[in-house]
Amino acid sequence: LIIASFNGNPLDGALSMSAFALGSSISLFIAPWLWLKLKTKTIEPYGMRLAGFLLSAASAWAIWMELTHNTKVWCAT
Repeated sequence: LIIASFNGNPLDGALSMSAFALGSSISLFIAPWLWLKLKTKTIEPYGMRLAGFLLSAASAWAIWMELTHNTKVWCAT
């Protein structure tokens, strides 16, 4: 929503919001389908651990990016 508001006119904002919706909906539909296809008695107990690991990895990456790249692109002049 913030990126859409940075566009010059409402049509460009709507276009960026639709691109975000399309991009995120693809992964939101494919991930559960893929998990159902891969789910077996061997893999199923590790689902919560995998989710926790991915959450930890994403959090560590976000902290790393904040610490190493502390520049705000949209505020630079």
